[in-house]
Amino acid sequence: MMDDMFSRMPGGDPNSQDGGGGRGADEGRDGRAGEEDAAGPPDEWKSQSLAAEESLAPEPSSPEEEAFRRARSLERGGRADEAAALYRDILARNPYHVRARNNLGIIEDRRGNHAAALEHFKAALQTEPENPEVLGNMGAALGSMARFDEAEEVLHRALRTEPDRVDVRTNLGILHFRRGVYAQALSELEWVIGKDPENAAAHFYRGEALNRMGRVDEAMEALEQASRLQPGNARIYYLMGILYDRKGLPVEAGAMYRRARELSGNR
Repeated sequence: MMDDMFSRMPGGDPNSQDGGGGRGADEGRDGRAGEEDAAGPPDEWKSQSLAAEESLAPEPSSPEEEAFRRARSLERGGRADEAAALYRDILARNPYHVRARNNLGIIEDRRGNHAAALEHFKAALQTEPENPEVLGNMGAALGSMARFDEAEEVLHRALRTEPDRVDVRTNLGILHFRRGVYAQALSELEWVIGKDPENAAAHFYRGEALNRMGRVDEAMEALEQASRLQPGNARIYYLMGILYDRKGLPVEAGAMYRRARELSGNR
């Protein structure tokens, strides 16, 4: 899944490499970063990994494993509340079930309960301290809490175990963007796109980084690719509107803002 890594961020890093000073989709009309705008809440993007049924599965026919598979099926079907209840039932019987902990943490994080998510990830790491999937998800949760130094440390810890893990590298690129280190963000996200050309979050944040660096035409190309991969994502069109504004094309900008409002339900 591709969501935004952080819900809020403070002002730009004083060492930011922003060559163009362009406003981005993470900024409201007043320029404050991380506020909700017509494109919807920033937590729309986050690269996190749900534990798969076959990953570290104990006994496929056990009642515990069957319950886990039911929970995963419910979650894939958009029934997160029911899935969370099943994960809690599994954990009541077996507090050391890493995959249930991981997935319940992701559900809590999506709900905005970042502190609760963090506790689940910490508990999972008590059982499997170097699990790169859990570490990557924990890094995302820390980023959502604006604990950027800790997030970076945890993401690098995940990469020491599995250096080519795309979801972790995506979150690291987003982290660099959020901290205003746009050249580093660009390098990381371009690596991700080379491995996973259909990674919509990587294309989107590559476009954001290029925008902040004043490379507007390249930013537009990146966002057009993101819009092809996720045509229903309002934030993409909102940022495209900003870029058309910067290019002095108000008609095209207006069309993008209208599309963003339609997709976000603000008509």
